[in-house]
Amino acid sequence: MGFNIINKIIDWLKNVFGVRQKTKSQLGFKKSDEREQAVIQDPKTDLQKYQLVKMPLQGEDGDIRCEEELKEFDETLKEKRTEEKTETGKFSNVVFSDKKVKEKLIEEKQEGSREEKEKREVREKTYRKTSEREKDGRKKSKPYKKKSPTEPVRVIKETTDKRQKAPILRQKEIDLGKRRQAKRSKKSSISETIPGKKREKKDSVTSARVVAPFVEVDLDEARVFLVIPRQSLESTTEGILQKQLNYMIKLNGEEKILPISTVGMGRYLEIAEKRIELGEPLQKFEVIYPLELGEKVYRYKHLNDFIYVFVAIGNNLGRMHYLYDLDGNVNPLPQKEVWILLNEDFELAIEPDMIEDTWIWENYRLFYVNLKKVNKLVIIHRTTNKKEVIPCESTFSVDSEAVVYDDFGRQSPIFTGNSIEIRAPIVNEEGWRVWIQNKQAGYRIVSDNWSGKEPLKLNFDHDLPCECGEFQVDICGQDEEPVTTLFFRYVPSLQLNYPREIIVPSSQHGHRAECIEVVLGSDFQEWELKVHGKIEPFENSYQIELPPEQDTLSFSISQKNKPETEVRFQITIPRVKWKISNHETWSDRPLQIKREELMPGCGLYLIVFAGGVAGKHNLLAILKSNSQKLQEGKFSKKGMNYLLYLNEFSETIVNNSSKLTLTVGIDNKLWFDAIYFPPDLNRLKEILNLLNSFGFVDIPDYETMLVQDYEKAEGIIQEKLKDLKEVCEYIVEKSKNEEYLTLLKQAHESSNQNNLIDLIKKYHEIITKFRDEMNKNFKTLNDEIEKERVEKKFFSNFYNKYLKQDILKMKEIRSKRLIHIMDIQIFYESYNRISEEIRIIKHRRYDDFWIRFVSDMKNPGNIQYLVKKWKYFKERDGNLNNIDKDFDEKYVFEPLGENEEIKKAILKFFIPKSLNELNLYDRLRFLDLSEKDKELAIRDANRFFGKILKLKKEIQIELEMNENGDGSS
Repeated sequence: MGFNIINKIIDWLKNVFGVRQKTKSQLGFKKSDEREQAVIQDPKTDLQKYQLVKMPLQGEDGDIRCEEELKEFDETLKEKRTEEKTETGKFSNVVFSDKKVKEKLIEEKQEGSREEKEKREVREKTYRKTSEREKDGRKKSKPYKKKSPTEPVRVIKETTDKRQKAPILRQKEIDLGKRRQAKRSKKSSISETIPGKKREKKDSVTSARVVAPFVEVDLDEARVFLVIPRQSLESTTEGILQKQLNYMIKLNGEEKILPISTVGMGRYLEIAEKRIELGEPLQKFEVIYPLELGEKVYRYKHLNDFIYVFVAIGNNLGRMHYLYDLDGNVNPLPQKEVWILLNEDFELAIEPDMIEDTWIWENYRLFYVNLKKVNKLVIIHRTTNKKEVIPCESTFSVDSEAVVYDDFGRQSPIFTGNSIEIRAPIVNEEGWRVWIQNKQAGYRIVSDNWSGKEPLKLNFDHDLPCECGEFQVDICGQDEEPVTTLFFRYVPSLQLNYPREIIVPSSQHGHRAECIEVVLGSDFQEWELKVHGKIEPFENSYQIELPPEQDTLSFSISQKNKPETEVRFQITIPRVKWKISNHETWSDRPLQIKREELMPGCGLYLIVFAGGVAGKHNLLAILKSNSQKLQEGKFSKKGMNYLLYLNEFSETIVNNSSKLTLTVGIDNKLWFDAIYFPPDLNRLKEILNLLNSFGFVDIPDYETMLVQDYEKAEGIIQEKLKDLKEVCEYIVEKSKNEEYLTLLKQAHESSNQNNLIDLIKKYHEIITKFRDEMNKNFKTLNDEIEKERVEKKFFSNFYNKYLKQDILKMKEIRSKRLIHIMDIQIFYESYNRISEEIRIIKHRRYDDFWIRFVSDMKNPGNIQYLVKKWKYFKERDGNLNNIDKDFDEKYVFEPLGENEEIKKAILKFFIPKSLNELNLYDRLRFLDLSEKDKELAIRDANRFFGKILKLKKEIQIELEMNENGDGSS
């Protein structure tokens, strides 16, 4: 039998592995630092049996491996190859015959390749050691390290490879809606965990951490997505780094293959996140992962179509709470802040904290509701009033009195005291196992049988893996499956001082620099602060200046030379900023927009970011011109932003030539100028020309004024418009003409739309019609005056004494180019006065009237004149309050002086000694006068008869003088 070097090497390796003992360093154990040794040997702790250990990893057979086991695996394989190389070198000078070569090939074919054989041997040996530890109770499967909320997001660049793969077979099915029970589960048997030959084809992937898909709502975009998260797995085969993978997606009954490329990142294979928008309400979905990710099948079925619940996770995102499992069981809602996507046919029985103004899936609206103190959520159908009830239950939480918040505060609060309390929603008789881990310092089991009946108090001085830093709390059942994971940060005596209220900028200078103060106590010199920015130590703190162009600051602090104590922070200064929808960058100063940008078809929005402060705010926009309010508009909320549709202001803006400013108010308290529209100089010139042609001749040289000081021109326009408005409103009031009222309403509509040219034209139309009315009325009066002048001899004197002055005033007003309120007032007063006097004179028949008057005087008791006068004023005014005192002078005594026949008759007038002799009181009773009017009538009668007596004496004297011939009596 020839010498077979391969068999000899294999036998030698078996002997070595059977008897050789590894030293502590060879097994992969590292010497613990002083901190770790002190913690493990601390006699005060009740958990000395739980050592501080390093993070476990996952083995290629799917089991969790401690770091020491994997290092032992690597050391064994490395040592075996080294010794083989040495042994082989001893026989490097041996020449094999063809027979021996054939024997070697046959043997290799029977036993497999040397590398595969080595792997099997090492795996079996490692498994034997692990099984022994499990029997001794030394192994506890630690939960995975999860991504902390403070960790930055890694962006994976996808390739453009679009090759597809045939559908893959399903091996493991997961009901995403099934709640994890807090009970013991049967552990896998040894035979089930020993890696078999069928599993060896997966050896190219040594470690896989599979993350399940989820449904997410993005409030900024008002869209819902099915998200397949980024996956990362460790690979030892270079060929897989460029492999094309496929997800099988079944969404609402529609099936498709989703190809996705992988990217090699060193020793890791990175699979990018995929987001599939849900364009309609979710009914059910199924995601089948590829072979490399375990061929897992994730399923969820939603059993209603009227409500979807999303737990708020920050950054204006919400992750869907699975309401049902595949058996139809309802999962209670968590007692925390949630977003509820509700069909419009339903309403909530409780008042929501906030309602989004945007709609999803056309008829679904988002409500922000705090369920912390709610035991059940009731939904009511608007038409049938049928109620749907969903129970609410509390969740695991971590709390402390000394807490500080930053941007990550909701997901990972910052504790500054000496202890915290973990609270459980239910009691677990078998007990929860609670782990606390730090990614660099390791982990601890702080409780192995916490029932949850009372809060679990953790003292930071001996329950943490390190002095301070970022920590992950995993609460597991006795089956070692995590039920929930919480995060927190611990920095003793920390204070964060920075502005938390909304900040609006100055219109001239924008935002100013703000200061963030990190207070670390008296020993702050022991801390290091890492940040990109200007830092100034001040007493026991660091002060970081945040420039106006930067709103968010990310930094970290740690104790010197202790990287495990590093804590990451993110702080956002709540500065208000805004932009136009077609702009990329945000602004903190008024934006200039040209009027033509608001033309139809160019849908522009003003987008305002209100500093990211939680809650809904009322934003109001006011469009102003020279401090005059022109139009208002309300914002709608979309995510963290507020939107205003600018085209609703387009007609007002385009038709107004002045400089316009759009001012925005937040909660009617904080105001800032967001947009301004520069003046339209050509339109201003057109308006000034129009005003000048209408009679405003006092306008200065507006050609020069528009170039040098357009604001002065705007002021003049507003002043003239005010005058025109007052004149037109006065015309409408005095004329009582419906045509004027209609024109004035049209002018007001143009004013609301701020179309100044149309407004001025409407005002001019009113004034022009009034001028035509004046001319018409004046001509009518003039014609009647001339007629009376011809028919009545006394009228010329009457006209000269009582009417001429009013006629001249009316002529003057008619000749003016521009009419003022005083002109209108004078015109109407003169017109009414002349019309009244002509009407009285026009209806007098002098011969019959005065003969009857004289006859009445001779026949006391039938006083026709006085009765007719009183009746006239009673019909005109409703009472006798306004009897003209000179009425008798104008219409009786002056005309009597021209009638010689009547003059002679007056000498024979019977002048009663008292009114009783005229039976006046009996006549007043038949006129139906009030007591006050009767008193006025009697007073007027006494005045009248007094004037008659005076006139009689004057006529008597005149006649006597004429008889003497010399004019003497």
